[in-house]
Amino acid sequence: VPAKMEQCESPCPEGPVGKRKDPCHFGGSIAGCGTSGGIYLMGGGSMGLFYIISGFVMAVGYCQVMLEVPSGCAYWACFCWPISSGQDGRENYGKLKACDFWIRRLVRLAPMYYLTNIVGLVMRRIFVPERPLAEPDRWDSYLLTFLGLTSWNFRFPMGNELTWTISTMLFFYFCFPALAPRVQRLHPSSLVKLAWAMYVWQGVSMVAGFVGLQNYWVRMYPLLRLPIFIMGMCCGLIRVHQQRQMASEMDLDMTPVSIRDRPRQVEEHCCCCALEPCLNPISIISIWLVMTLTGTVLAFFCNALVILLRGMLEVVYPILFFHWVLSLTSPVNQKSYVVRFFKSKVMRFLGDISMCSYMIHMLLAEAVGYSIDRTAGDYPWWMVLAIVPSTIVLGWCLTNFYEKPIARCLRPKAEGARGARSPEVMSRESRESEQAE
Repeated sequence: VPAKMEQCESPCPEGPVGKRKDPCHFGGSIAGCGTSGGIYLMGGGSMGLFYIISGFVMAVGYCQVMLEVPSGCAYWACFCWPISSGQDGRENYGKLKACDFWIRRLVRLAPMYYLTNIVGLVMRRIFVPERPLAEPDRWDSYLLTFLGLTSWNFRFPMGNELTWTISTMLFFYFCFPALAPRVQRLHPSSLVKLAWAMYVWQGVSMVAGFVGLQNYWVRMYPLLRLPIFIMGMCCGLIRVHQQRQMASEMDLDMTPVSIRDRPRQVEEHCCCCALEPCLNPISIISIWLVMTLTGTVLAFFCNALVILLRGMLEVVYPILFFHWVLSLTSPVNQKSYVVRFFKSKVMRFLGDISMCSYMIHMLLAEAVGYSIDRTAGDYPWWMVLAIVPSTIVLGWCLTNFYEKPIARCLRPKAEGARGARSPEVMSRESRESEQAE
């Protein structure tokens, strides 16, 4: 980093990330900081996939029944648009309690968020004692870190910079109880249109932020990332609608239909409504791989293009991920090798420990770097062999002996805290619980 800084036309000014407009970040780096030889895997370009998965999981988990639209509060008024009242009475609607939902999200994220930030601060105090624990102009950063609001001011959490994503996604979860009942009432074809509208919105706003602020880290601003979360909600609700329709068809169909014939019916119905991607999961992941490797190759020959290429991929990729998740969850593609791979026990295991592993992997790399007197960007290749298995083992330990036990203790016990569920769902869960016992 110092070597590249010396090649800049002017030194990069000090100050918070979001407050500086300098040639060493985003636009100016293309003109004055060009070198070659680095390997950049463009991982940041795929950040939108996590937002889409999060929206998908929330929609599938909480929108299995029609939710009542809350009213009478200024918070909900921010998300008002005309909706149909529906055919059923109000008493038949499920009710998603916002406070219970927020508490469940906090107890899921907060334990690891605070633990990793505290560990990061203590570790730097030990290994880098000359670095002040709290600089005079950074007390606000500590406050924003504690409140989980760093992304609103383009700051990084003070102990674990990777957890800026938690600050961004907390806003998604704040909006979800208001958004879910309204988005849920859209027709499946309208959900696809809404997803495309959100995609265009996020692309225009991201480009405007890049150009206007000359700062790559507009990518952490919650308002600019919310449209991608809504795209994930649309994806999940499309699948919920499809499951309801399939169940309805099975109830009304009085003649036997073979399992071999049913996917063909689903495919024909969904394709005519444009609810299924034209490409299968392997084709979509191949497009992603080609685009990512192209960015890596270009960045290898011109390091100055890293930020620009990664920003471009982050703007372009969300619609690709939207169709990829749709394709992966389609009944038509359940025998695909990609789908079977993600359903394997290994991938389920990695998915279970993914949050804890994500939050600690850079702290582990930083700790090893301190021990060998290396910093980020200068790590030896063999560190990958040490960090990856260590992250998996420690991620499993933290998930099973820290994150999950604390979440169970703090999670609301009130009925309905898990979101609205139909009587059929509750009956099935009761039978499954009895069988498990």
